[in-house]
Amino acid sequence: MAGPQHRLFSLIRQDRWGGTAAVDGHGGAGFGEAGTVRLAVGRFRAHVGTVPELPAWVAGRGRRRMLVRCAAWAVAAWAVFGYVLRPFRVAGSSMEPTVPNGAWALGWMLAYWRNDPKVGDIVMIRLSGDRMMYLKRVLAVPGERAGFREGQLMVDGRPRPELYVRNGWGWNSEEVRLGPDQYLVAGDRRDMPMSSHAGGVVDRRRIAGRLWLWFGGGQ
Repeated sequence: MAGPQHRLFSLIRQDRWGGTAAVDGHGGAGFGEAGTVRLAVGRFRAHVGTVPELPAWVAGRGRRRMLVRCAAWAVAAWAVFGYVLRPFRVAGSSMEPTVPNGAWALGWMLAYWRNDPKVGDIVMIRLSGDRMMYLKRVLAVPGERAGFREGQLMVDGRPRPELYVRNGWGWNSEEVRLGPDQYLVAGDRRDMPMSSHAGGVVDRRRIAGRLWLWFGGGQ
């Protein structure tokens, strides 16, 4: 006949296989009475608790609804991060010190759905497709005549301040009149020859979105 200690651990093992966690190993001579055994198991259950379930608004009710809900969340995430917010990592120092190399960023892909880019916007410019893009700042917009003179941005014959530029190289370029869908873009880092910098006049159709958020980087 099993003693009190054997009965206690038998009850706890049954409780374990019912879904609770492991016990801490109590089972001495003080657990001789059945009432004491039930009290100990009750305290064990209150201490350990059960595994929390997902809320109904996440998992739905029932297995089929849960699968449908998970599929809906997956489609929503694909749509949001594919066509609305584009996550990417900056590779290059063209936009330093504003956006450092290695920064994690989000691009707002619907920024210019009904609006046009404005002077000062940091935009994402397509190269070939949407997997590789330039990150540049808009310096001049359609209808303006723009260029560089000894490192100073000139628009319609007047200097345009650029408070985000820290060091300049002394860029020079002929002032050109931008067409109806053309924008002058460049990075914020200007301490390099102009020939080493990817920028210049781009067409509106190549501007995919606007930089919305960034953090980290600088390595």
